[in-house]
Amino acid sequence: MSHYYTYDVANSMDALTLGAIRSMDPKKFFEGCISRKMEMCGFAPVTTALILARLRGLKHVEVLKHANSGDTAGDHSRVVGYSSIIFYSDLLGQG
Repeated sequence: MSHYYTYDVANSMDALTLGAIRSMDPKKFFEGCISRKMEMCGFAPVTTALILARLRGLKHVEVLKHANSGDTAGDHSRVVGYSSIIFYSDLLGQG
């Protein structure tokens, strides 16, 4: 996710990024990353995952965990964000 911003700036930027992912809007996510309003390593593969999730009819997104290096190392001056996210359908085995 975000790289080398202060703790508060990184959390704000990551919230925008995660919001775009939660909306399952690949265009919004991609354009946000291209314009640098949002940031994520590997944003092209994540854009692809968003497109594939929509094509497969997956309707739910859940952020399992979001944190940054300031949460673990304690230094809030320059942090790196991390997250784990899943996409899933309404019922297991039904789309």
